[in-house]
Amino acid sequence: MIFASHLIEHITDPAAFLRTAARFLRPGGLVVMVTPNIRSLLARVSGPRWVSFKIPEHVSFYDPRTITDLLSGTGFTVSAIDPAYQYYALPFVTSRIRELLHPVSRLIPPVERLPFLRRRHLRVTSGSMRVLAALS
Repeated sequence: MIFASHLIEHITDPAAFLRTAARFLRPGGLVVMVTPNIRSLLARVSGPRWVSFKIPEHVSFYDPRTITDLLSGTGFTVSAIDPAYQYYALPFVTSRIRELLHPVSRLIPPVERLPFLRRRHLRVTSGSMRVLAALS
């Protein structure tokens, strides 16, 4: 199995990377990737302020169709694509919401400053997707 978390979007020749990865796998071997999903709800709502718009750091952006096409073209069969979740501290989540809603965000009380909430973590999606594919 090859695990590539937040990697494929940084590679200038992702097909060559996947063909190389395939050489290290037996038939049926798995590649698991996590990458930003340009069609995620968070990406669409955030627009140009989406946290994963990191140009020139990110050289490619994918959605379920384009990542499937890339993997299929390099000898893999996609078996699952689903949202990737992470745990974030509440102050970070609220700061991101404030950035997205600015200037309306001034109407949201700063609940993250309450001592018992500062250590609270939330399971949220950052707009990324988890992709599971097997070598054909």
